Amino acid sequence: MAIFYRGAGIGTYWYLNNPIERGFTARAPGMTSTINRLMLHIARSTINSPFISMTRSYGVAWHYAMSSSERAPTLSDPAYVHEIEIQEPLPPTLQLLDPVKEVTQTLPLPTSPGPPYQHDGLPDFLIGIVDPGNMGIF
Repeated sequence: MAIFYRGAGIGTYWYLNNPIERGFTARAPGMTSTINRLMLHIARSTINSPFISMTRSYGVAWHYAMSSSERAPTLSDPAYVHEIEIQEPLPPTLQLLDPVKEVTQTLPLPTSPGPPYQHDGLPDFLIGIVDPGNMGIF
């Protein structure tokens, strides 16, 4: 059994479409699943896609629930972190994708001609990617 989490900030899609009542269903389940759509879903928080984002980190889900809320959550008006248990074997209608594995399968070999995908800047560049809130200091 694996445990995943999904944050639901006040006013967000999963707050308004309670998965406890309706289950987790992608907003656009009939849309073609492509690597570009997967990357956009993650990079831009695209919700109109055939994917549902979950995390193994409670802290990440909690942060999303708190930071994506349209107003400050309170005891009487909370944001939520949903816990999802996924058993093996997966049901035939369920497919779990690890976005890192999916994207890395599309990358060229490091010796391939053309522009490299590895960054060639200073180490501080990576901090800007990991922590964009502090990117202004670079």
